[in-house]
Amino acid sequence: MKKILVIAPHPDDETLGCGGTLLKHKNQKDKIYCLFVTNLSSKHKYFKKRKKEIEKVAKSFQFDQFILGKFLPSSLEKQPKKKVIEFIGNFIKKVQPDKLLVPFPHDAHRDHKVCFDSCSVFFKSFRYNYIKEVWIYETLSETNFSENYSPYAFKPNTWVDINKFLKKKIEIFSNYKTEINPHPFPRSIEAIKSQALLRGSYANVKYAEAFQIIKNIV
Repeated sequence: MKKILVIAPHPDDETLGCGGTLLKHKNQKDKIYCLFVTNLSSKHKYFKKRKKEIEKVAKSFQFDQFILGKFLPSSLEKQPKKKVIEFIGNFIKKVQPDKLLVPFPHDAHRDHKVCFDSCSVFFKSFRYNYIKEVWIYETLSETNFSENYSPYAFKPNTWVDINKFLKKKIEIFSNYKTEINPHPFPRSIEAIKSQALLRGSYANVKYAEAFQIIKNIV
């Protein structure tokens, strides 16, 4: 049994980027954890609605534990680096995951870069030897609008067959009513399915999620 921790800059990144993979791990009796780094202010008009969405998502994934962040969206660059590193690091040290799933550092949203940079502190094997794997995931509406020129383009080297889990992934994402919109909006059901279909074609499977592995100790 492995412990899998996904670092999500915002609620929905975990489902878009690696929802099928998380469900596959859960099906294999692994423990799955999620850290949502940012969250809406309690004064925001959608705060209560968003909170209910996140709770439904967490229940659907059957997270062994999840934490809602204390930082506001689009504010991470303005925060002291030490503060973000400590927040992420406290949960990493508590969970002690075997596998860490992190956002792509060149995503269009700067929160994603800050999260990756903060996570990178914990990639050192001589200090955090329980982390055997680090996988970078792609996020619809962020990675596809990123710096897509070499050497900064997302270059996957691993594909996970999620054929048995795509339907559930889409069902879970559908809970994010405040984030989903009809096609051609990038966070649409059609876009999620199309991306899984495209990634599947790289791996000779029907549907897949793609990752860039940057650490793998076997």
